[in-house]
Amino acid sequence: MNYGITSDVMYWIELAGIAAFSVSGATVGNNKKLDVFGVVFLGVTTSFGGGLLRDMMLGVVPPAMFSNIVYFLVAAGCSLLTFIYSYFREKFSRSRNLRSQLLNIVDAVGLGAFTVVGVDAAIAVCGNENVWLCAFMGLITAVGGGAVRDVMAHDIPFILYKRIYAVASIAGAVLYFYLLKTGLPHPASVLCSMASIVLIRILATVFRIDLPRAA
Repeated sequence: MNYGITSDVMYWIELAGIAAFSVSGATVGNNKKLDVFGVVFLGVTTSFGGGLLRDMMLGVVPPAMFSNIVYFLVAAGCSLLTFIYSYFREKFSRSRNLRSQLLNIVDAVGLGAFTVVGVDAAIAVCGNENVWLCAFMGLITAVGGGAVRDVMAHDIPFILYKRIYAVASIAGAVLYFYLLKTGLPHPASVLCSMASIVLIRILATVFRIDLPRAA
């Protein structure tokens, strides 16, 4: 699928997703009291883990993360800034509630951005006839990096317990796929899908909505 001028829109959305997830990963690293390298490494891994898994499944060589050094510089730079901010903030404040809220918001934005990026990547390689394939690639792109981050940080991955996390990505991916099929302009489809994912995540967090858990 050729989006023409909207390719620039997707480029900036992908950068926004990279920035958001690098902050998310670096924040987890800060909470785990890692050193500066560990924080930056965790931030970069969170940004690129899902896209790397997606590209390996789709047979994209080389993976998108290696196609533009700007991607790496944004991820590493945002991770480093997050470390610096947290380092100096700790000298004056110990507010964990604010950091938790920030992590949730940033993570929701990254989830939305990477979901639509993953769907677009699947459509570019395989076409727009298989909603399951596209939704799965959107999900992998959105949650893969976070799952790798959590495993490296010795935490249970968000997708296994976080309030309506993977479900939000799947819902947004399916919505995005069918909005494109209806002929809605690409930027509008992107905006609607991302907004739905962020809204679902925020509402689930505010109202503490969970899927049923094992007894």
